[in-house]
This record gives sequence, C-alpha cells and structure tokens, in this order.
Amino acid sequence: MSGFRALVQEGFEATVSLDADGQHPAEEALRLACLPSPAETLVLGVRNLVRDGAPRSSQFSNSISNRFLSLFSGQSLRDTQCGLRRYPLPQILELAPRSPGYAFEAEIILRAARAGLRIDQVPIRVWYPPAAARISHFHSVKDPTRIVFRVLSTWLDRGAP
Repeated sequence: MSGFRALVQEGFEATVSLDADGQHPAEEALRLACLPSPAETLVLGVRNLVRDGAPRSSQFSNSISNRFLSLFSGQSLRDTQCGLRRYPLPQILELAPRSPGYAFEAEIILRAARAGLRIDQVPIRVWYPPAAARISHFHSVKDPTRIVFRVLSTWLDRGAP
C-alpha cells in the first residue's frame, strides 16, 4: 500500500504487480500494463494451470478460491490467485484494503466487486520451473485459511466498500 500511495503522489493512475517467484514473463507484465482497458479497471491475469504445468496442489487450491470468491463477489472469476495484476491506484486506495500477503488479493477482488469497479480477466502465459527448482512462500493450509477469513470478514463488513 505504501508503494501504491507513492505512485499516486507521483501522478500514476495504475500499476502492474507480479509475484517474485519467476513464473511471470516480463513481456506478460508489459502486455497487461499496455492493455487498452480504462485506467479505473482492475485487471486480473488468468493462467491456464493445467496447460502450463502448475502443481496439482496449486490447481486444487486455486479452484476452491475461484469458486469461493465468485460466490461472494457475484462474478464469475477464473483465477483469483494469479500474482500478475494491473491495479487502478486511486480506486484501490479508496477501497482501503487491510490484508497483507495472499489475503490482500482476495480482499481487493471482493471490495472492488462490491464497489462496482470493473474487473477484466485476461489470459496470460506463465512458466513453472521443474519441481526441484520451484520457490514458493505459499503455505497450503495457513494461507488459504487467511484468505477465507479475510473474504468472510470483508463480506460481513457491509460498511466498507
């Protein structure tokens, strides 16, 4: 959030973020940055986890997150945990998200949907290194639990966007 605020102070309207695990090619981040979508649109990258060889555990947890967030947001969401996104900065700051880590991504989607913010979903390419070379800080039990907690608490917090 500090980075988002600093970018707004410098006059930027949007920014692209990507996970640091090396799965997102730089050209995909550049492509998202240059999309003709309006600046006030939240753009979610959508991976093809099966085609691109994501671990089965990631495919499973992502499908649960997609169903869960689709239900609570009222929108059909195809990849709620993709780490490649374009955020509309003023609108995101206005939503006042509270979550750090992986729960931030879920909270932003839910708050954006509730506020009526446009959400575009764009297919992207990803690269998964061989299993022995993969780096991930995602904890398969703790992080989904945090995400579920944040989604439920955000959904119940009707006073916030």
